[in-house]
Amino acid sequence: MTMTYDIPLMILSVLVAISGSALALYIISQPVVSKKSVLAGGFAMATAICGMHYIGMFSMRMPARTEWDLALVAFSFLIALVASYLALIIALHVRNKPPFSLEQILSSFLMGGAIAGMHYTGMAAASFFPVEKFTQKTSDIIATDMLTVVLIMTTVFILGLALASSAVERALSARTKRALENMKLYNDAKKVAAELKEERNLRERFVSALAHDLRTPLAGAIMANKSILENPQDAKAAQLFSNLAIESLERMQGMIEDLLDAHRLKAGQPLSLQVEKCQVQEFLLKVLGDLKPLYGDRFILKSNSPITAHWDLKYMRRAIENLCTNGIKYGRQGTPVTVTVIMNADLGSRIQLLIHNEGEPLSSEERETLFGIFRRGHNAQTSGKHGWGLGLTITRGVAEAHNGTLKVESSHEQGTTFILEVPLDAQDLSYAASLSPGLRNLE
Repeated sequence: MTMTYDIPLMILSVLVAISGSALALYIISQPVVSKKSVLAGGFAMATAICGMHYIGMFSMRMPARTEWDLALVAFSFLIALVASYLALIIALHVRNKPPFSLEQILSSFLMGGAIAGMHYTGMAAASFFPVEKFTQKTSDIIATDMLTVVLIMTTVFILGLALASSAVERALSARTKRALENMKLYNDAKKVAAELKEERNLRERFVSALAHDLRTPLAGAIMANKSILENPQDAKAAQLFSNLAIESLERMQGMIEDLLDAHRLKAGQPLSLQVEKCQVQEFLLKVLGDLKPLYGDRFILKSNSPITAHWDLKYMRRAIENLCTNGIKYGRQGTPVTVTVIMNADLGSRIQLLIHNEGEPLSSEERETLFGIFRRGHNAQTSGKHGWGLGLTITRGVAEAHNGTLKVESSHEQGTTFILEVPLDAQDLSYAASLSPGLRNLE
């Protein structure tokens, strides 16, 4: 029998094939492709194949009617979907490999199998029965031999377009990848340069503060010794100046110990503790009492019940002195610094020391870097007060050496509170084991 094709339906079938294939190629050409995207691409490719076939079948004009086996029609679509999905998965994993690799050839066979398997299953689903009366319009049909030429040309064009698109997409993908890598290297280098510049600035400020702070006790020790040498017969004056020289040298020794401890902590070495038994309330009263001559009656201790602890008293004294001194320096002038002792059932065998002051709060950025070596908050830098940026580094190191933690909370409404939480027994390792590595390591 003579067979011709309806031109509009034939064009529609080609457009469906082109659009579905283009969508599938676009999906798998993206830099990041999810499993859902691959499934969508397989569905688009299967729709392109089935749409081309069945719309092409409906465009056929011949003296016969067509009946369909719906089970085989559904099976033909399933073949196209599964084969297209598998082909796209393989194509996705081998798109950066050289052409004609084994995986690419397998992907091509699967895609060809999707087309051929769908086509022949779809043809098997069709049955043709002759009809006596048949009328065709010559204005909208094309002969079979002409259709063959058109389809060959269209197929070659689509194949060439797909290959060119794939090559361009691969080149753009590689170029984008290189650009992203170069940008990452640039950003990394820029970050390192900024960190080195910041480290240099920190060290310069530290050296300046160190020279300033060491000069005062050194000058005091020199002056005291000169006075003793100039008046050797005055025993009372000699005793006075001798005490002044010793006090100045002890201040210098404390500064050097701070520096050594800070660098020991930065190198990841824990502080070595000499644990002693103490009564916490009495210990805190002694520490705050020693600070009173320097800062006046600005300290408030809130502690009700007597508590016994086993700590390194030298290091714990330094930690509490650092926190209280910071509260005086950077808190609102004339407001008190409150030290609160908290121990309850929720804390178990631990205790919290809360050192609170009023004043300008710390920003979130400052809270993140506050415990780093040589770091000083914005309020500290703009206050005009000299400092090394070591106090909080050492204080946190003291907390961790006691198997504890040091945290800070700060806001306009509540002020600033440093929370020093440690076990009552510094040698109790159960609390340290419960901490995350990020809390156990010094920044």
